[in-house]
Amino acid sequence: MIYAHDAERKWIQNHPVILYEHFLLQHAMRNIDKYFALSESGSRFFSLESLTRNGEDFDSKGKISLLADEDVLYIMKNVCSDDLTDEYFFRGSRRHPLWKSEAEYRALFESELGKNNWMNLKLLLKSLRSI
Repeated sequence: MIYAHDAERKWIQNHPVILYEHFLLQHAMRNIDKYFALSESGSRFFSLESLTRNGEDFDSKGKISLLADEDVLYIMKNVCSDDLTDEYFFRGSRRHPLWKSEAEYRALFESELGKNNWMNLKLLLKSLRSI
């Protein structure tokens, strides 16, 4: 039972959709941190001070106090928006993986047959770009 629990947890945590959503959130958080790090005070958006009632002052960008998930989502949508951040919210236009597991990737690209698949993939990409 413990093995099944661990295997299921690993399968869920390593699911391509979960990993991609994690990538999108990391990208957005880096952009937010860079945006607020440009203030003259040198304060950091994701800091212990931002979580307190006193908060952190970011000059003309405002003051952040009692930082919560909703604040981060608002800033992602309205302040630090870009293509990848928008992709987090518009799930219908998300990119999808070509393979679903590490084993499938290895079968496609690291086996003897996979070497031919690389060439086929390059030809396919070239054809798609010409269209």
